[in-house]
Amino acid sequence: KRAGIGVDPGRMLSITNAPGDEAATLFVTGGSGGAGIGGNRYYDAGAIAISGGRVLATAGTSGAAIGGGSDGSGGSVTISNATVVAISDAGGAGIGGGHDGSNGGTVVIASGTVTATSRTGAGIGGGSGGSGGTTTIYGGTVTATSTAGGAGIGGGYYHSGPAGTITIVDGNVIATGGDGGA
Repeated sequence: KRAGIGVDPGRMLSITNAPGDEAATLFVTGGSGGAGIGGNRYYDAGAIAISGGRVLATAGTSGAAIGGGSDGSGGSVTISNATVVAISDAGGAGIGGGHDGSNGGTVVIASGTVTATSRTGAGIGGGSGGSGGTTTIYGGTVTATSTAGGAGIGGGYYHSGPAGTITIVDGNVIATGGDGGA
């Protein structure tokens, strides 16, 4: 019921690589209902800044890989100059909100390589049933995929409201929605 690395609302976590150690990778897995990095079960995430290095985050059941726990919104996620792989195989987003109608929060990708995958949540955005929140991509290479009903970037599976705000300024972006997803 806990995140792999918990970041409560009102708190901030900053992840970067150690100088001269570009090869290091942080592997994080959430417990049942928890995000890989972010909110515990039933909790929103705080602010998460990844500004270097490599991060592989895997969600616990129904949490986002990076963002909210099950029933928790995504908080604020900023990524720059990093390689990030975020995987949720249940209802949470790859990056954004957890399962059960959770909002994606605010996601800013400035640069780097980001791969975000979910089954019924959005690749980047809302968890299953949740709105996309605000996503801004300024550059980098971004691949966002939902395999079973969510949007690549936007709302999760069964979300009937607006997708949220999506702004792409530059970069290479591939967004693929699941069956019925945008």
